[in-house]
Parts: sequence; C-alpha cells; structure tokens
Amino acid sequence: YPNIPVIANFICSKAWQRFQQFGSSCMETWAPSLHNDMQGTLQMLLARYPDLVPNVPPGNGPLTWAGKTVNTSAQSRHAVTVPHRDYANLAWGWCLIVALGDFDPKKGGQLVLWVLKLVIDFPSGSSILIPSSLLLHSNTVIQDGEDRRSITCYSAGALHRWVDQGMQTKVKFQASMDGEKLEEFRQSELQ
Repeated sequence: YPNIPVIANFICSKAWQRFQQFGSSCMETWAPSLHNDMQGTLQMLLARYPDLVPNVPPGNGPLTWAGKTVNTSAQSRHAVTVPHRDYANLAWGWCLIVALGDFDPKKGGQLVLWVLKLVIDFPSGSSILIPSSLLLHSNTVIQDGEDRRSITCYSAGALHRWVDQGMQTKVKFQASMDGEKLEEFRQSELQ
C-alpha cells in the first residue's frame, strides 16, 4: 500500500488538524447535543477499550468521529463517488467531507445533494457537514489531467448502539431486562 506513509503523514499534519478542528467546531456550534453525543460515545469506547487506536493521534485534533476514509488511489487521481447513502453511519450523525486536489471547481468536483436538488461548487479545501446516511450524495467528475481526492470523517451507528446497550450485544442487552423494561425497549424500537 504505497499511500499509507503519505496518509499517515497527512493526518498528523497541521493542515489536517485544522480541517478536523474546523469541522468539529462547526458541529459544536450548530448541533451541540449531537457533537457532545458523538464525542462522548467515542471517549467511552476508548476508555473501555484502551487498545483501540483513535483515528486522530493524541494531541492532533478533536475526537469527534470514530472513522475516517481517504478517497484516493494510486491508479487514479479522480476520487469520484456515485450517488449513495452511507447506511452504516449513525443515522442522525453528521459526517465531515473535505475536498483536496488541484481541479477547476466550476468544471467538475461539485458536491451533489440529490434529494435537496443542490449542486454545490466544492473547491479544494472545502469542508461540509452532512447527515450522509440520510442524504443521497455524490460528486461530479473532473477534467482530464486534474487531481481530486477527498477525506470523510464519520461514526458508525453500531458503535453508538454498542455503547447505548452497555457495551454488549443487543441479545445480551435484552436478556438483562425484566419483562416490563424489555417491552418498553421493543416499543421504542418501533417508533
């Protein structure tokens, strides 16, 4: 994997720290309860399982998202996504998307939010927070000879369920409940 040293170097860089800090600060400003929930869940997981390696090295930015994907390839310099929803992400969570590269944002690389019927110019260095499990999204192709990459930060819904269930499977969680509590839990799942 020839990209690993480059990626490792980048996620420890001041530039990436600033992207993450900006995204985390925006979420904290506009959705403080969500921000606190996502950070709290991650902190509980890391406290319970100290062998887990956070996707942000200690001291290199906020621990807001549990996962990170670097969309790049040694074979292609065109990180393009097809219309999709990230169903495994926390349904109400916000994901940070950052565009990188050298491309003309008027001719390609736009972010498309299909349900909202928006096509957003998204030049290199742009960041956005979206609920990626809910919004159908993609980006447009870029011109030949240009370079576009992206990084997304997100948290899986399963991690939040694990913490909410007392760090155990749903089966064990339900087995630990008495009849009344179990019925309340089942009714809450239907709502």
